[in-house]
Amino acid sequence: MNKKILIVNGYSDLWKYIPMGTFGLCDFLCQQGIESKIFNAAIYNKNEYLVNLKHVIDEYKPDYIGIVIHWKELLENCISLSYEIKSLFPRIKIVAGGMTAGFLDEELLRRFESIDFVIKGDPEKPLSMLINNNVAAHIPNLAYRQDGRIIKSSNIYTVDKKTLNSISFTKLGFLIDHEEYITQVNNVLGFPIFIGRGCIYDCLHCGGSRKAFQAHSDRQSAIRRDIPYVIRDLKRLLAYTDNIYIDYEVSLKYIYDLFTAVLADNTITKKYRLNYCAWHLMDYKLVDLYSRAFKFDAREKSIIGISPETSLNKDRKIIRVKPLYFSNKQMHQAIKLIQQKLGRAVVIQIFYSRYYSTQNNKKKLMLELENIHRFRERLYISGEDNLAIMYNHLATDVGSFYWDLAFKHYKRPSRVGLLLSFIRKSKPSYPNNLIMDNLCIYSPGQLSEDAKFKHETLIACIDLMLREAPGYYFNLTKALGFSRFTVLLEGVASKRISLNNINIAYLIDALHSGLKNKYKSHYNKNPVFFEELFVLYMKCLRIKRINVNDKQKCFIEKPILDNNKFYVSSYNFIHRKFYRSLSKGINNIKINKTLNIFCLNRIYIFEYKYFKIFKLFNGKRPVKDILKKIAEYDFSSRDEFIRLFSFISSYRYWFTI
Repeated sequence: MNKKILIVNGYSDLWKYIPMGTFGLCDFLCQQGIESKIFNAAIYNKNEYLVNLKHVIDEYKPDYIGIVIHWKELLENCISLSYEIKSLFPRIKIVAGGMTAGFLDEELLRRFESIDFVIKGDPEKPLSMLINNNVAAHIPNLAYRQDGRIIKSSNIYTVDKKTLNSISFTKLGFLIDHEEYITQVNNVLGFPIFIGRGCIYDCLHCGGSRKAFQAHSDRQSAIRRDIPYVIRDLKRLLAYTDNIYIDYEVSLKYIYDLFTAVLADNTITKKYRLNYCAWHLMDYKLVDLYSRAFKFDAREKSIIGISPETSLNKDRKIIRVKPLYFSNKQMHQAIKLIQQKLGRAVVIQIFYSRYYSTQNNKKKLMLELENIHRFRERLYISGEDNLAIMYNHLATDVGSFYWDLAFKHYKRPSRVGLLLSFIRKSKPSYPNNLIMDNLCIYSPGQLSEDAKFKHETLIACIDLMLREAPGYYFNLTKALGFSRFTVLLEGVASKRISLNNINIAYLIDALHSGLKNKYKSHYNKNPVFFEELFVLYMKCLRIKRINVNDKQKCFIEKPILDNNKFYVSSYNFIHRKFYRSLSKGINNIKINKTLNIFCLNRIYIFEYKYFKIFKLFNGKRPVKDILKKIAEYDFSSRDEFIRLFSFISSYRYWFTI
């Protein structure tokens, strides 16, 4: 009878992915005559994954359970799962593996009796030998208990290219409920394509760097699969999904060759939508191959990720190793190239992070925040909605250079204890995922916990405004200047705002009150501007929170204009031209009365002269007569007529009662 193993990936609200190597490991074990399945707790509801797991174990009856402790964020849940499994199925041996498990191997065995074995590094051969009852002392990469002591194998196994080529990383049948997994990862970045292991670079923050791989996997060099075998996996994967993700760019030449191979095989050319994380800046050759080898969907745009890490060139030289360094100028040239070649077929995501070693005081943090604001401002003015700026926590990966600094700084005797303390501190997650749930353990020693909390509150408030009321945010920052705005926001946030209970309407109201007090002279130069900006967005926020029910949607014979759903302002606050005119100062802007109509999640703007058309909705005329009157009106342009007519036809139920 064949031995069986069930590989379990832990539960998380945010981390849905199974490490890429897990599918290949199952295929390797299958070739060795060992039956294997994968259970991913993260794709189930928080209240159901344990019930499902117990049911699977009862039915499948594995001899071993493999706990994947790869993502550090899942450590606590994985430990909890090991105890749950051991208490119900004490005969089953539990073996932990993955980058985090490999880094913490001795401590995991010392502290948690539910874990019987830990495999450090490549698991293929060690796990096969363990399941086939080889003597533990002869198994490479293995840590285990013996007579109360922790024993670590002195033999190191690293998988070779021949083995990687011989196994598949896209046989999704190993995964229980793989259809649901595909559905969920397609909502993120798609299915990740396995190319290789290890790295040749030593970026300070990365748990996949050369140094980190030495620490958690005893891997001394990078290894890549031959391209024909990656192509083979892509052909197999088409049966499951057409949405894929690549984040492994150790060699640009390899990527050129891979894309060329995709282009040369008509069974997969233009069959996949590729989300691509670029380590280097994309050049013309790579963009051209990308545009011809893969398909693009206007409804679900492909994502290209670029990670400058910081806005400052001199700091980036420290953070990113020389082969991966690029200047801001070079980055903007690369962005322009991508946009010229791919247009609106892709969304370019630019990733910045905070709390690098170079950001060691408030002045540096605020400079970074202002630089990112300037970039966002440029996008707002230009209307480039296919370019997104992300500003997240720096993730402190185990085994990275920053992990070592963090461990020395906190002087904790236990690395597991340090990690668990930060995992628990990060709960509950912030509302609406305002701050990405990266586990940030390292930060420069000069920054106090109080300073970091204040900075986090400031960023959370900015993120909320960018999400809920971007027009208000940009108009206010332009009118005040970004430095004044952040001083005002810090004053509001430090006294009144809790990270776990941020309300956009309350925040705007508090900012408005603070503005009249702290910057009274500035406010008095043009109180109309500030008052109308405030009223406009407060009314808009109220409308956003109204549910459109059947009564509102139904046809009304003689509708009436709803005073709560329109606002006449002295300025066209929404128009980009108006925003640019603020550069001259709020005293120099010209009054231009504007009709603002609030509909669902946006504000529609019309010239004030058309207000008389909206006044036709007075409860005395049927809709067909109103539309006839509009058709007879003398419009300044045909486009304006079409816009207004189609708007009223589509949204009349929304601005009437």
